[in-house]
Amino acid sequence: MNPTPRQAEPSMPSLRAELRRAHLTLIVVSVVLAGGLLTALAWGALRTHAMHNLQLLSRTVGYTVEAALVFNDKEAATEALNTVLRDESVAEVRLFDASGQPFAHWRAQAGGLWSEAAQALWPTPIEMALERDGKVLGRLFLRGDGSELLRFLLTVVAVVLGCLAATAWLALRLGQRMMGHIVGPLQAMVEVAHAVRHDRAMHRRVPAAGVAELQAFGNDFNALLDELALREAALEQENAHLAHRAEHDALTKLPNRAAFDHALEAAVARAHATQGQLAVLFVDCDRFKQINDTRGHAAGDAVLREVAQRLRAQVRDNDIVARLGGDEFAVLIAPVRDFARVHGIVTALEHAMLLPIAAPEGPPLQMALSIGVALYPEHGTSASALLHKADNEMYRVKRQRAQVA
Repeated sequence: MNPTPRQAEPSMPSLRAELRRAHLTLIVVSVVLAGGLLTALAWGALRTHAMHNLQLLSRTVGYTVEAALVFNDKEAATEALNTVLRDESVAEVRLFDASGQPFAHWRAQAGGLWSEAAQALWPTPIEMALERDGKVLGRLFLRGDGSELLRFLLTVVAVVLGCLAATAWLALRLGQRMMGHIVGPLQAMVEVAHAVRHDRAMHRRVPAAGVAELQAFGNDFNALLDELALREAALEQENAHLAHRAEHDALTKLPNRAAFDHALEAAVARAHATQGQLAVLFVDCDRFKQINDTRGHAAGDAVLREVAQRLRAQVRDNDIVARLGGDEFAVLIAPVRDFARVHGIVTALEHAMLLPIAAPEGPPLQMALSIGVALYPEHGTSASALLHKADNEMYRVKRQRAQVA
């Protein structure tokens, strides 16, 4: 029996209706939240600033009327208040003497309902004691006038609402234009399929749709892409692992003979094209067979790993250290601008082996290296000739040491 085709649910909204509903909701919520947040932030900042100014003004007033309190001159205090507060946003100032009796009073002209509404939004009045040399001269009560603050706040709110209204109108226009392109989801599927097929863009996915049939089709298509991407990633990982194993020594993690030969041939070709120079070092571990026979394979493996690390530590990052097999290693130094530098590296490698090598069991092991050097183009112009020359030089060094011993 053939499976029943998947049908769209009757309650599933159309693409146009769903996009219109989501877009309108987003606009309304964004406008309300943004307007409320901006207004609250503006009002909080204005109140803080106004309160700070009011505190500074109260200190100024206190300094101004201090002399009048000391000499009990009420007329001077009233005149000072009129002078200081004439152009300030202050609604009322009351001055009391040390005994708490009214001493002077100043009040701004009544501003009607506007002023009363502004006072309801103004910060807490300032009340402070006036002291001199530790003695209380009186008390000051100062209440600010919020008319200018309210006007400024309303201006900010009007500007914010105007900007939000313009933004909402523009968003609606763009939303209507977007919803007019009903073929958008289908076009997205075509683009993804084309990118996957021709460009191997396995990361591409079909975006979600608001129509049941398109959503189901997109989900199935994306699931197939996920499976293909996972299989391709696994295949690439396996290929990379196999390639690494094919070109690296399992014990020392260094490139093996095949990888070194390939790198040497490429370096020779570059040196020939650029008239450059390079050096090949052929390295052999002295007494390795004796150590391997007397101390066991575990000790021999420890020696090879340590030799590999010390060789790698003495050359540049772009130089290549490889294990050719057994206790034989090779080093490719390219490019070389000064052959004296190569001899310095040989000396550094020999000195690096002066330190004993820790063994899994028993006392540390002492290891020495026999190193043969071949220079391009002085000793050869091909990879095989250079490696052969370095090998011969290594055996010459080894024979000289045996004759000295």
